[in-house]
Amino acid sequence: MNSVPLSIDDVIGEVQAVRARWPLEHVVFVDDLFIVDKLWLKELAVKWPAAVGLPFFCNVQASLVVKQPELLTLLKQAGCHTVSMGIESADDRIRTELLRRRMTREEIVTAGRLVRETGMHVTATNILGLPTSTLEDDFATMRLNTEARISYAHAFLFQPYPGTELGQYARDHGLVPGTLDDFSEIAWERSVLVFESEEAKTRVEHLQRLFGIGVEWPWLEPLIRRLINLPHNRVTDAIFWWVHKLHKGYAIYRRVHPIKTGPAQLVKLARHYIRLRG
Repeated sequence: MNSVPLSIDDVIGEVQAVRARWPLEHVVFVDDLFIVDKLWLKELAVKWPAAVGLPFFCNVQASLVVKQPELLTLLKQAGCHTVSMGIESADDRIRTELLRRRMTREEIVTAGRLVRETGMHVTATNILGLPTSTLEDDFATMRLNTEARISYAHAFLFQPYPGTELGQYARDHGLVPGTLDDFSEIAWERSVLVFESEEAKTRVEHLQRLFGIGVEWPWLEPLIRRLINLPHNRVTDAIFWWVHKLHKGYAIYRRVHPIKTGPAQLVKLARHYIRLRG
């Protein structure tokens, strides 16, 4: 299906309509093609600061950023505060053959560093527990995020959703024993795949919780390697959940989506955030 991008004036009009009804300090654009049209981006860099003047968040592609670094300059001029890019896996085979992500490790690292050098933050999405991947692959992905200077690294557990090529691959190889009812509602609680052992599965699930701090403080990797060997129980699961939750909340509030709030509003936001499952 063909689609026609909104004009800059239409985008600004929608944002202004929202701003007229509700408090608005930060705008999030969820569009994987946001930086594809350079002329569109040039117009945004001129009109957005004058008409809106709010910081915003958008998606970028590492390979495109490396080929056209001037796109980052335009984003910065427009008022972009944070960009997000998909890394998914450090393993070249998994990234290119399994996930169809046509980009190199060098492009990922260069793109992340270019974003930071331009004066913006960068988040990344990663997938753990992929079919044919190993725990060492996931640790390599953690280190790749550090090398790319990622401001906050999201880690998700692979879910073999029906209707997807990778979901069908997992079924064809006997990696999905249950039904759709067994799937987690969110992609960071439990894996539904068959692992070589329950202990191996637990290690990947624990790593998902500790992935973010491992990216930010790589010297913690030896400790993380020991902690993920702990079994699932109420105590370890609660501790790992709080470590993940507090670090993620701090990183998002201070770097990814910074907003100005008073003490009362901050407490309200914190309570809402803690109630979220992810």
